[in-house]
Amino acid sequence: MTLAGSVVRQACTTSFSALSNQTLMNLAEIFKQGNKLAILYVKCANLEDAQQVFNEMPQRNSLSWTVIIGGVAKQGQWHETLRLFHQMRGLGLQPNNFIIPSVLKACANLMSLQEGKDIHDYIVRNKLEIDLFVASALVDMYAKCGSLDCARQVFNKMPHRDLVAWNSMISGYAHNGQDAEALEIFNEMQREGLKPDLITWNALIAGYSHTGKTAEAMKLFNQMQSAGMKPDTVSWTALIQGYTQSACSNKALELFCQMQQAGLKPNSVTVASVLPACANLVALGYSREIHCYMARNGFDSDVFAGSALVDTYGKCGCLGDAHRLFDKMHQRNTVSWNAIISAYTMHGHGEGALKLFYQMQHESIMPDHITFTSILSACSHAGLVDEGWQYFELMKQEHNISPTVEHCACMVDLLGRAGHLKEAYEFISKMQVEPDACVWGGLLGACKVHGNVKLGERAAQHLFVLEPENAANYVLLSNIFAEAGNWVEEGKVRKMMEKRGLKKRPGCSWVEVKNRVHTFKVGDKSHPQIEEIYSMLQSWAGEMKEAGYVPDSNFVLQDVDDDEKEHILCGHSERLAIAFGIISTCHGTPIRVIKNLRVCGDCHTYTKFISKLSRREIFVRDGVRFHHFRDGVCSCRDYW
Repeated sequence: MTLAGSVVRQACTTSFSALSNQTLMNLAEIFKQGNKLAILYVKCANLEDAQQVFNEMPQRNSLSWTVIIGGVAKQGQWHETLRLFHQMRGLGLQPNNFIIPSVLKACANLMSLQEGKDIHDYIVRNKLEIDLFVASALVDMYAKCGSLDCARQVFNKMPHRDLVAWNSMISGYAHNGQDAEALEIFNEMQREGLKPDLITWNALIAGYSHTGKTAEAMKLFNQMQSAGMKPDTVSWTALIQGYTQSACSNKALELFCQMQQAGLKPNSVTVASVLPACANLVALGYSREIHCYMARNGFDSDVFAGSALVDTYGKCGCLGDAHRLFDKMHQRNTVSWNAIISAYTMHGHGEGALKLFYQMQHESIMPDHITFTSILSACSHAGLVDEGWQYFELMKQEHNISPTVEHCACMVDLLGRAGHLKEAYEFISKMQVEPDACVWGGLLGACKVHGNVKLGERAAQHLFVLEPENAANYVLLSNIFAEAGNWVEEGKVRKMMEKRGLKKRPGCSWVEVKNRVHTFKVGDKSHPQIEEIYSMLQSWAGEMKEAGYVPDSNFVLQDVDDDEKEHILCGHSERLAIAFGIISTCHGTPIRVIKNLRVCGDCHTYTKFISKLSRREIFVRDGVRFHHFRDGVCSCRDYW
């Protein structure tokens, strides 16, 4: 390799502030002109200034372009990398084998497969595929874009393969759920005498975690240690991500603690990965501890970690904290705006969510399909039917976003909640996408709320085809029959469930006390303080009735007498969790409960009374939204 080639390779792969004086002298010899050397010195401190110097250069050659494109790519400015690449070619200059890897990396990170293929054609025409760095970058680009056949073709033609190429293939197969192929490449690599490094192991672990195969990922994690390889932050983060995405939130938090006990410091990606687990458990104590850790380590300025924290506070019932944090963010992107809009939506503040949506556009942040899912959901929870239609049309006409099945499900939910069941059914019949279980489930739920037996049966029949093993659909239909007093049809549905071996999902609630999450099931007797809990419930009974509470036995859909129905209502999991929260915390402490199912109407009324009698704020997040009870009133205004 020539002196120029060697120096430029080092310049593109090393932090410029770390370059030796000898290297800078060599660069000076290469460039000869002061303005070309200036770009390198400026780049040491500020890429923006480096680009300005580059733009003002009267003459540029391939070395100038190599430095600026490599520097921009190193900063992760992928669109700018491609723009400079096309600008260079437009001037008639031919990118060399030092520039191409940076450009392919940009394609990989932007998932620009077609652009990557065009660059591959250029590589072949200019006979650059023999370069190890170019070939490895090609393999990585195709693998990250999901084009594994093309990646394998390039890989097979490589006369020499380095660890980068092997790791790219392993990572590509693993991330696309092709476990057997990933392991085969892993074994083939070792048969050829190459020892897996930490990146290899991490690629496998991340791949399995990404596809939800957490048990396999954990097995590899342990094998890596047995092979003498010490897990790093990337290894732990991959595991935490996997367990969080698989809804194993307790395990994710456990791993987060173990990682720190092992002497490793979580980075911003780790934090962004574990925060959703805190949100799932409404683990506010853990969330605040992580927030403090972020502030101490400067992660609170990271847009992704900050957005995850906004989302977590929102899901933990702390809407005020979420908004204050959002306002303090130095940088906000679409993810950040989606997090705060979703928080307002979940808390039932539809008007607040719409106001944020307008503010988002005023700041020139473009909404995406997730934004509109939240906006349509906000309209649904607030009963804003006309506004919902307007945003549905706005999404299509002004933002060119084709409605997904999620958007359609929101519209069905919006119409169904408002009692427009016929209109909801007509909407489903005209959908451009195939209705899924969420769409029909939204209609079935609305039929239960509004007592429409005939349409409920129709929706249920579709669900029995789409989700024959989902017991919740059978339970909903049986409840519709039960509320209508049609015990014969209710019995038929129950027998259908028994025949298929399906069981009703039990109600379950969680409450966090002193950084420990306590779980309660309906009719639970297992908690160590269960006697004290039921004693508290009994002590409230008299005061509740004096205050005007009358148990609504219609929410016990069993053919039993009224006394038994009242006893059943007393054992609902959210009541047990609330009672435990009150007896276990100081007076005035807010109680935050999460429930896996939709809160029943009687428990909703009951909790309003309890919030007034106990003088506590009570937050209940059910399977649909947040309910904020305070002084006998709920934030949902009894519309949920």
